[in-house]
Amino acid sequence: MNRGNIVLHDFTGVYRQMPELLSVSTVCHDHRDLRGVHGYVDPEAGKGLQRMMQYPGIHFLDSGNYHALSYLYAGLIRKPYQLVVYDHHTDMMFPAFGRILSCGSWIGDLLLDDPFLQQVFLIGADAELIRETREQWRGTDAEKELARVVFADSVRDCTFSLPVYLSVDKDVVRKEDFSSDWNQGEMPAETLLQEIRSLQEVAALLGVDVCGEPVPADADGIRRSEWLNLEIVRILSGNI
Repeated sequence: MNRGNIVLHDFTGVYRQMPELLSVSTVCHDHRDLRGVHGYVDPEAGKGLQRMMQYPGIHFLDSGNYHALSYLYAGLIRKPYQLVVYDHHTDMMFPAFGRILSCGSWIGDLLLDDPFLQQVFLIGADAELIRETREQWRGTDAEKELARVVFADSVRDCTFSLPVYLSVDKDVVRKEDFSSDWNQGEMPAETLLQEIRSLQEVAALLGVDVCGEPVPADADGIRRSEWLNLEIVRILSGNI
């Protein structure tokens, strides 16, 4: 298999319990002692992380608490692109105490900060969370940026005219198939995999990241998560 650049960012130790994924990875960064990145990203910690990042590649980001690393990876792209995100949450809700990069706001931060980001396709987000996002943005200077966001149920609802950066939070997958450490959506795991197959057939991928790992103590969840990670690698290796 053409593995490409497969990078593991291990904050919780979860990837050390995924031996097959480790065996196909290019590098596993041990971030277990790193501070300032859980949920919210301290600017200095973010700069340190971004210095070790590169694309193209498949980047595994550990649990959903570290999804803000997607902002850092996307920030490496220096040409116009579209962003595709599979996530049960909108990740466009800014903290009440002001602008700080977080796992719950990183898409919104990209919309406001990144001149190369042209459009966002957010697939699988919960309808109530979409409503709450629209409400938070309503009447603000940033509200016009929502016009660049398509809330979709499937990649079939999306039109691609530029290269794509793909971000997958596995909490979009239903609990019957996978256990995340966040509340989850209703998408079957096989549907997510078919979505990724369809996307890589119609769009040029600049890079991919994957998060949503279970807690390290969840042995069954880790087994199912490793299988899902390896399927994503199998689909995408050689295409980015």
